[in-house]
Amino acid sequence: MPEALFEQAVRDIAGWKQPLIEIVPTNYGEWFMHPDWWEQAKLIDGLLPKTRLVLPTTGVLVTDAVVTKLAKLKTLWWLNISVNAFFAETYERIHHQPA
Repeated sequence: MPEALFEQAVRDIAGWKQPLIEIVPTNYGEWFMHPDWWEQAKLIDGLLPKTRLVLPTTGVLVTDAVVTKLAKLKTLWWLNISVNAFFAETYERIHHQPA
């Protein structure tokens, strides 16, 4: 989604009479792969102060630097890290490809 469209969507939501309960800015994707994820997070945090920010992730790109940034968000409610194969042999058995 183009950044201008993302920003317009968040601004539109901010104008609703009743605040949105929660927002999940990704669905079946890895938000931390987006080059502007931090700018998007700050935008959501600033414009939707009564909306819970929920972030699903595989955790692969969640570094110390990412956690430090996330800790600055007032609206972060959940960081859901989904791990389906910690060990290489488990990954290969589940996915039928090299880890």
